[in-house]
Amino acid sequence: MKFSRLIPLALSLIATAPLAAQEAPQTASEITREIASKIGKVSDFTATVESGEVVQGEPESVTASALEVSRLYGWKMTATGNSPYTIVTDFDTFYQYFPQENRVMKTTANNPMIKAMLVKPVSDMNPIALLDPSSVVYKGTEKFEASTVYHVEGTTESQLMPGGPLVKRTLSAWLSTEDGLPRKTVESVGISTGTTVYRNVKINTGLKPENFRFTPPAGAAVIDTNEQMKKIEQQMRGESPKTED
Repeated sequence: MKFSRLIPLALSLIATAPLAAQEAPQTASEITREIASKIGKVSDFTATVESGEVVQGEPESVTASALEVSRLYGWKMTATGNSPYTIVTDFDTFYQYFPQENRVMKTTANNPMIKAMLVKPVSDMNPIALLDPSSVVYKGTEKFEASTVYHVEGTTESQLMPGGPLVKRTLSAWLSTEDGLPRKTVESVGISTGTTVYRNVKINTGLKPENFRFTPPAGAAVIDTNEQMKKIEQQMRGESPKTED
């Protein structure tokens, strides 16, 4: 390219640079608002999810599943392969189906703790919202596969078990600059590190209530986990489980 052609190009880049700097998020608070605004426009999404976990001294285990999430109607995760399963909820009832065993675990959202568990994939659409705001660090934009992503890091504290102590978790997230949804997250708790990758992400696909309805197959053993938890609580209190007459 001739030098004379480089001069107009350089001038045009200089002229547009301040505008680009003003429009692009630069701080943690700016990126937090930017992502929240974009995710707020997502009513539902589908994705292929690959989840892996590394525990110190053990090889990584990876599972793949198809994920459907609707703010209004529920969410569903389906895995095939050697250990197939279907997990689905309409936010009121939660089913876990294991076809190889023809077994269904059924949980009803009869208390706030269970209800919070059932809506978790919707609340986790924005992983930054889970972090301590003072810990959020914006690392800039990067390329992840075919997407341009924001790279954000931070920490939070949560209970690994109900009633247990608070445990510090560190989270790194790579979120799409187009829709704000995660394309990759890496979460570490103690000696365990979990990685989740979202591929083939599609937003606002028009998911319906029927996407999240489930009828146990004929002959399947249906286990009511609410009843199981009730019996465990009775045993912990030293009570004898009530029997039907």
